[in-house]
Order: sequence, then structure tokens, then C-alpha cells
Amino acid sequence: MPEQDYEPDEFEDGAEDEGDDDGDDSPSTVFVLMPFGKDGAEEAFRVIAGVCDRLELDTQRLPKGGGQQALYEGMETSDFAIIDVSHKRPSLAEELNVADHEIHPSFILLIARTGSARLPELENRTVHNYADPGDLRALIERNLNTMIDAWHEADDEEEEEE
Repeated sequence: MPEQDYEPDEFEDGAEDEGDDDGDDSPSTVFVLMPFGKDGAEEAFRVIAGVCDRLELDTQRLPKGGGQQALYEGMETSDFAIIDVSHKRPSLAEELNVADHEIHPSFILLIARTGSARLPELENRTVHNYADPGDLRALIERNLNTMIDAWHEADDEEEEEE
């Protein structure tokens, strides 16, 4: 299904209940942090959600005006984070700080639309740029597949240590 037609069932919170553990230790949830109403943000979210759906990952988006508690809860219950840094927002420094404390750095993806200003909060961080929805789709798919592989490699190493 083309991303422009994709509408996730639960637009802002697609995560399953924590009690739905079926014993499979595969990553299941991607927490997406991006502004609402900014140029291209809704289209970018639909692309991200579409890729996640194809990879059988739930997407969860920080609700508009969600606040600090929603930010922490979303990070704590997610395996991966995608943070769109295309636009300056007051909460960006806090979002980055929470992500750094709750999610392994290998599982955090920073993205920005090509031509976006490089923000001071991003010093010493890698930001992946995209020019259009097709570019974004390829970027998200490639990086999520890499994260999923790293997740499973870490699981394999833990099992060997036991």
C-alpha cells in the first residue's frame, strides 16, 4: 500500500499492551518524535508508519501536547526511536536526553529533511537527511533493518553468555 494512503489504526499510539507478550523477544515498537503541523511532518509520519507496518513494528507517536510523562512512557515502552529534527521545537533537547537514557544509541535514528538547519542540540550526533518521501522510505527501511539485525545479534550474545 503506498505510504500516502497509509493511515495507522491508532495514529498516535499503535503500541500493543505490555501484557501481550507472546514470548518472542523481537523488537515490536518504534517511538516517533516529530512536530505536528509543520511542513511535511504528517506525510513523513505516514511514510515511517508504513515502513514500520511492513516490518511488523508498531508505531507510537508522542501525542500533540503530550508532555513529559507521555515522553517517558513512550520511550520506556519502545524498542527503537525515530526523532525528526527538521524543525526547532522547545522540547527537542529533552526528547534527545530521554532517548539517550531510555534507548540504546544503536536504536535511535535522527532524521531531517534535506536543507534543514543544523540545530545546536545535535552537536556530535549523526543526522540522516532525506529529500522526499521515497528517500525517507528507503532511509527508514534500511536503518530499521539494521537496528533489527543489531537487536537480534545482541540477543544471541546474551544467550551465549548464559
